[in-house]
Amino acid sequence: MTRDSLSRRLRARGWRLTRQRQAVVAFLDEAQGHVTAEEVHAAVQTGATPISLATVYNTLTTLAAMGELGEVRAGRGPTRFDPTVRPHDHLLCDACRRLIDIEPVLAPEVELPAARRRGFVVDRVDVLVRGRCRECAAAK
Repeated sequence: MTRDSLSRRLRARGWRLTRQRQAVVAFLDEAQGHVTAEEVHAAVQTGATPISLATVYNTLTTLAAMGELGEVRAGRGPTRFDPTVRPHDHLLCDACRRLIDIEPVLAPEVELPAARRRGFVVDRVDVLVRGRCRECAAAK
């Protein structure tokens, strides 16, 4: 995701880019990995533009609803926002809570057998593999 292309896409959708939203978009351009609203708020709050945590959270959830960010809910802890929107799965370290992107574990066309769906229409499958990252496993 690049700031100019994201900004351009958002403007094309009629989304008003306030200074606060621009600060969030700029942070997302530089962010590595999966971020929480609190992390974004702490980073952009240090700038000259005042911004509330609610504004950051609303901006991130709106971007996720627009398909510009992914939302990852990995058990306990806050929702994380993922700049990678192509289909992929995650490894979650139960020790340090780090999330790592991996290629999809299941092919997109994998479908639950009709008897197990209970009438549910499957749109996508998200896989979260839990364990310990290399660093945490080595520390034990």
